[in-house]
Formats: sequence, structure tokens, C-alpha cells
Amino acid sequence: ADMAHSMFGAARSANAEELLSRVVDSFVGVSVEDENHGIALNYCLYHTRHHSFPDTDPYKVNDALDALRERLGIHAQLEKQEALEMLLGRFGQLPWPSDVPDIHSRVRAAAA
Repeated sequence: ADMAHSMFGAARSANAEELLSRVVDSFVGVSVEDENHGIALNYCLYHTRHHSFPDTDPYKVNDALDALRERLGIHAQLEKQEALEMLLGRFGQLPWPSDVPDIHSRVRAAAA
């Protein structure tokens, strides 16, 4: 590989690691100082490194979230079920400046 490609790849990898580190900190709630942060970050990196993100079907996302709600209810995880509803409600209200169609469904798909 030429030098420009490897520099691009290194920059892309560093950027992805930084972004996923923030995701782990913000959404998962595991701070950088926590020993589990590295484990969670490596999990995210592994599952996104070679993943292609196809177009998201909002109906399938809603079905997956409904199934998650049902599983939480069946297992008496009512606080988690309520927290999921609250977070999804908040997320649905966020303006998302993007030219990507149906960005809310795409992000919610990652949570389901």
C-alpha cells in the first residue's frame, strides 16, 4: 500500500476509536478511567471494523425495539423498559442535521 493510503487508514482508525470511545463513555456509561472501558471499546471496534451498514428499514427497527421492550417486560426489567422508552423519546426529539435519509432509524437500529 502506498503512503497516502496507510496514512488515511491510520487516521480513519484513530478517528473511529475516538468516536467509539465517546460512545462507550456516553451511551454505555463506562468512563475512560474504568477498567471495563477498554473491553467495551474493543467490542465496539471489533463489531464495526468490517461491517457495512445497509439501508435501514424503519419498520424492522421498530419491530426489533418492540421485541426488546417485550423481553424486558417478560423478565420484569420494568425500570430498564421505562428507561429505554425515555431515551428513545428523547432521541426522537433531537434535531439531527444530516443528509442521510431516516437517520433516527439508523441510529436506533444500533441500539436494538
